[in-house]
Amino acid sequence: MEKAKLKVQAYEVVADLRAGVSDSDLMKKYSLSPKGLLSLYEKLVSAGLVAQSEMDERVQHLETTVDLEEETFPYEVTRDGILTRYKWKCKTDGWVVCTPVVSEQSVFFGSWDRYLYCVDRELGKIRWKFRTGDVVRSTPRIANDLVFFGSWDSHFYAVDAETGQEEWRYRTAGPIWSSPALDETTVYFSSADGNLFAAELVTGALKWKFNVGATVLNVMQSSPVVEGGTVFCGSPAGLFYAIECRTGAVKWIARTEGPVDSCPTVAQGVAYFGSADGNVYAVDAETGSEKWHFTAGRALYSCPSVSGETVYLACAGGLFHAVDALSGEELWRFGESSVVFTTPVVSRGVAYLGSSDHPLHALDLRTRQRLWRFQTLGAVLSTPVVRDGMIYFGSNDGNVYAVYERR
Repeated sequence: MEKAKLKVQAYEVVADLRAGVSDSDLMKKYSLSPKGLLSLYEKLVSAGLVAQSEMDERVQHLETTVDLEEETFPYEVTRDGILTRYKWKCKTDGWVVCTPVVSEQSVFFGSWDRYLYCVDRELGKIRWKFRTGDVVRSTPRIANDLVFFGSWDSHFYAVDAETGQEEWRYRTAGPIWSSPALDETTVYFSSADGNLFAAELVTGALKWKFNVGATVLNVMQSSPVVEGGTVFCGSPAGLFYAIECRTGAVKWIARTEGPVDSCPTVAQGVAYFGSADGNVYAVDAETGSEKWHFTAGRALYSCPSVSGETVYLACAGGLFHAVDALSGEELWRFGESSVVFTTPVVSRGVAYLGSSDHPLHALDLRTRQRLWRFQTLGAVLSTPVVRDGMIYFGSNDGNVYAVYERR
């Protein structure tokens, strides 16, 4: 990030203050961060251009309504609502559908060009890439300095996070579409062969496997989630399972009327998941008893996102829903004309989600208005990840992008 180096005409600012120009409009006009605006106010008082009493109320209001930040950053939105700046993009030779995983120094992601990539987090330059035998759609996971992911070549891999060297692989009987889950000693992953696997993290030795059921037309796509000694996973047979992590024994099963391709979210003792039957379900994580279900009307392939007391979800019909986490009642909705497959990611009161018509969208959850869209040259089926003021996501144009989060 670059420190702001701005020259501001003090008397012009004073005129704006006396004219009643708001803090937000001053920041926009002079390209200032909230911290920079506070610094400007202090300098105006020190120079004797305004009285301290004039500034006290403004400063108090500013400090209670915005998050202070130390630096400004490149962030430009056109009048048409297009975000025009990004930090970097990294080109691959295939679609990027998975969610990038960000570490302190690197960003990891797979591509339809058969490679798993590791790129420099600051520059977007490729550090190494690991070739598999087919598409890498699986979102990687990192533990013990290893990167875990699956490929359509039917193998599940563990490679060294620093060098990209293979540590071990496990062969299944079908392509691996979904993403793994981890606990302290075990990695859990599913395969299109209809099985959920539990393997030892360091060696890849199989601990157990469980058949969740699959059909010829509906392969296993739901990614497992581990919470409180239980692994939760959906099934193309319309079932949602809670399985004991240690033994692989079934704790309970919830039934729906369509394939459960959605990855679940577990929060505050409740498991939330979507189904192709057009419903999102909330069930007790311990017993599997249904608390409520919300009918979106179209298939749900993405993971519900929980923030505070609200569940956010996007359905294939293009609607973005906000649902009360306790009752399942719809609070509001936002319409898009395109199909949405990605999970809504909430950060600083903004939801980020991709769509089939090529942009990444930013939606203000307070005003329920779109803040901006970042246009790519392909469908955005990759769920974005937000970290340290940056948004990372992939596109079917073959790129992974790093764009600045508004703060």
